[in-house]
Amino acid sequence: MWRRRAFIQAALPGIIKAEFPQSIPVVTGLYSAFLMGGGALGARLTPLLVNHGYGWRPALAWLAAPALVALCAACFILSDSRSDRPDKALTGRLLRRPRTWTLIVAFGLVNAGYSSAVAWLASYYQSLGWSSGDSGNLVALMAICQAAAALALPVLARRSIDRRAFLRMTLAMQAVGFAGFAFMPQAAPAVWAALCGAGLGSSFSLAIVTALDHLPRPEEAGVLVALMQGGGFLIASLGPFATAFLHDVSGSFAPGWVMHLLCVASVFFLYMRFNPSRYAQAMQSPI
Repeated sequence: MWRRRAFIQAALPGIIKAEFPQSIPVVTGLYSAFLMGGGALGARLTPLLVNHGYGWRPALAWLAAPALVALCAACFILSDSRSDRPDKALTGRLLRRPRTWTLIVAFGLVNAGYSSAVAWLASYYQSLGWSSGDSGNLVALMAICQAAAALALPVLARRSIDRRAFLRMTLAMQAVGFAGFAFMPQAAPAVWAALCGAGLGSSFSLAIVTALDHLPRPEEAGVLVALMQGGGFLIASLGPFATAFLHDVSGSFAPGWVMHLLCVASVFFLYMRFNPSRYAQAMQSPI
């Protein structure tokens, strides 16, 4: 299942650029929002079905229904799509571009925060005396805001090819959220979760749009986004481990949120380099 999801996440951005060249931010926002919302729905729906008497196998089988709807929609919308033979040397050429690695690192550091929040946010608030239900609802709130912002921010950014102001906005929301978790967790936890989720979700979708902007040909842009996601998620997978290590050392999850706050600050300087007037030059400069 995870291999199929990884393939879809890698392939769809290139298809979006090829099939919807005038609506890339909006369609990417829809894709991102449904990706996040669908994951949250599945996570909440499966235990609900189990609690209503279904076994875990039938409960998981119900998750095939949205996939069938998506398959029918894809067959209808993409029925006349054509693709060229892939350039086997393209991946190597892109990996020799410093900009590719900048995109990978920025994407990875942001999504490390998402990985840690999903893994440890509920445990963090349980350690502060919250019930499992209340802490789970906080994670659900974060997921809802994540999906909503993943759609809203690309729509707002669609009229400007320079996405940097909106990318900075996503980082500002994450910074407030992580700072709140670290220093004032009980003051306004719903606000911190909502801001953190909105910042993470919108940063995900806008990062894909920004990467697609770098190259004019859909085939090349799609490979660039696939590399950004593949390398970025490898970096992101380290987030929960680093947070757990800091928890073991300090006895608190707060240092982990401070770590992600520092990651957000680092990505700010990487995002400042994404000047669209220099995309062509950046993608022609080998290491």
